[in-house]
Amino acid sequence: AEPFQLDWLRTLFRPLTPLPLPVASAHERKVASLRERLTRAVESGDLSRELLILGPLLERHDAVELAAAALKLAVGSPAGTPEPAPAPEGVAVYARLWVGIGKKDGVKPGDLVAALANEAKVPAASIGKIDVRDLFTLLELRAENAEQAVRGLTGITLRGRRLVARLDRGPGAAGRPPRRG
Repeated sequence: AEPFQLDWLRTLFRPLTPLPLPVASAHERKVASLRERLTRAVESGDLSRELLILGPLLERHDAVELAAAALKLAVGSPAGTPEPAPAPEGVAVYARLWVGIGKKDGVKPGDLVAALANEAKVPAASIGKIDVRDLFTLLELRAENAEQAVRGLTGITLRGRRLVARLDRGPGAAGRPPRRG
């Protein structure tokens, strides 16, 4: 509910009582504990030896990816960290793809659906939301078809542009130049 709706809600539902929040799951508690330990290590420890080891790697790799890899090794992933909960039966898991073509190139969602179906041989039922932005497009499709779509779209020409497609890495990742070693 928005703040301006509270008076109206109070007339309908007296008294307004907040809904109880669920207790944090065991997974959330483990993640919070791990974050706390990492924070303490950064704030209290002398990390000069570790930074000496990481120096040459930082010239070739992104610092965030190195931190994630170190964490994965330290906690013994995948066995050391809880696996994400599987999707409930009958619920499709979707992946997001970044495609280097957008509104300024004159592309429409139908163009991408046709390219996915004809070039990448991705079933139309696997294709989800298509968000055409000015310079690029984000599209969602079933996770089991993601790699097939990336291979099928990369290198084809659409609206006069040679396409590049990859799994989306989130905000800001597309604009960063790759690190060179």
